[in-house]
Amino acid sequence: KINMKNSVLVILILFGYLIPGLTQNGHHPIADEVIQKFESSEKSIQLDLVSISISSETLQNKHATSVSNANFYDLEVKEITRLRSLSPELLEITIPRVKDKELVLKMFRVEETGVKVRLASNKSSSPNYNPVRQYWGIVNDEEHSLVSFSFMDEEVMGFIYYQGETYNFGKLIDGVSEEYILFKESDMNATSFLGCDTKASHAIGKQVDNHLKAENPDNCVNM
Repeated sequence: KINMKNSVLVILILFGYLIPGLTQNGHHPIADEVIQKFESSEKSIQLDLVSISISSETLQNKHATSVSNANFYDLEVKEITRLRSLSPELLEITIPRVKDKELVLKMFRVEETGVKVRLASNKSSSPNYNPVRQYWGIVNDEEHSLVSFSFMDEEVMGFIYYQGETYNFGKLIDGVSEEYILFKESDMNATSFLGCDTKASHAIGKQVDNHLKAENPDNCVNM
């Protein structure tokens, strides 16, 4: 299973539901913004976020009934810590794939997602609130592609829309803490979780409604 127990993460995933935001010709203004920002600034950082898991073959066999083809990764948690510390305006991540061309994600930071609240605590001072870092962008410099990634303290979730395919990137619940999966929607043998958690879907580049509620964050992906 992909870890979806936190309803906030589900909202972030739907926030990255890319396809409805495309214009009629398949082009999205997010691509223009990425190109403009990367051309006008050299202040981007490269994140060595994942490496192909040495257990890829074993994991593929284990999840074959749920997805016919997938890539499995080991996550570099220290890189998430670095990103959250630096909070760069521009971010570049290369995701290797076993059989296909690697995915080079170029993204820019968007307004921090989350509501700033005082958290309940038995202590005199409330615990620190660490908002999610949200990034939008494109893949391999293709203007018709789209990316939405969310970075939590020690976890990453995201969507990639590339060459007409939607990819899901997330953590394996039944794996070790750093095991992640990347797979195409079209390769799923189980029902997709897109749209199953809320009453409304949202295009990238739009604000999430404040009243949005997650209905079923635990049982959408049977992997």
